[in-house]
Amino acid sequence: MKKIMVVDDEEDVLETVAMVLEQNGFETITADNGKNGISEAKKHKPDLILLDVMMPDMTGYEVVETLKQDARTKGIRIILLSATEDERKRVMNGVVKDFIEKPFDIDDLVRRVRKAVG
Repeated sequence: MKKIMVVDDEEDVLETVAMVLEQNGFETITADNGKNGISEAKKHKPDLILLDVMMPDMTGYEVVETLKQDARTKGIRIILLSATEDERKRVMNGVVKDFIEKPFDIDDLVRRVRKAVG
């Protein structure tokens, strides 16, 4: 069973995405901010992280940079939950796996998670 971590400061997004992923056969881990996300990633080593970009304590960019600098977490695939031109550039440069624009379609989210974890 693939392990997916969802990091988002919006509780409704966090709960909905985790529930949908679990209904589709994934194990989920959640974190409500960037610092907790980093800690949980180091502890659980998920196969994929769905990461919100705009969070109050740390931005998604700061979380990505921290994870990519740590040998324990640098290989974890990341999909950003947002879509600005900057995120698209990061995807093209291989820093993150993909981006999903908010608000997103649940079926599309599940399809893209499946594709990302192969």
